[in-house]
Amino acid sequence: MQWRFMAFYGGTLAIVIILFRAVTAYGEANLTLPPTLNPVYLSTGSPPGCSNQSRLRLNIQQSGIYLNGALSVQPESDPTSNPALRTERMTLIGRWQIDRWQIDRWQNEINLTGRTTAFVDCSVSWIDPHQPVTVQTILHPDKSLSGQIQQANFSWQFQAQPWPVDTPQPQLPH
Repeated sequence: MQWRFMAFYGGTLAIVIILFRAVTAYGEANLTLPPTLNPVYLSTGSPPGCSNQSRLRLNIQQSGIYLNGALSVQPESDPTSNPALRTERMTLIGRWQIDRWQIDRWQNEINLTGRTTAFVDCSVSWIDPHQPVTVQTILHPDKSLSGQIQQANFSWQFQAQPWPVDTPQPQLPH
């Protein structure tokens, strides 16, 4: 009777090992990580209602296809000069969209949604910090972004360039 239990458990273990190896081989051959996004993008134009020297800054933290982001309005001269950015919370959440039919091809669409207080210093009446905004962008092959920020019945089209980051991004409080 004991040899039957040993045969059963031995056979079950062999099947589990074979399945594990098959799944591992498939994953290594067919699944890939998405490309890494630049952590900071700076708009090429000033947001409506803000000074002409201001630029929109989009910070992105990436974990695979899942994204966290933060918006802020910065002086064009030095987008890293605002010390408040180091403690800014990532209030936008979103995903990098995957083409379900061809898993090895990444679409260029990035969507983020959340609340932001980025425009409170501008004379912008279209942004309510208590209502969610939607940031929809397309990532171009040159790593630039084009997209729009929407809230209620208003949207702003923007272009953004990746900002070179020479030092590691500071850890933000959770």
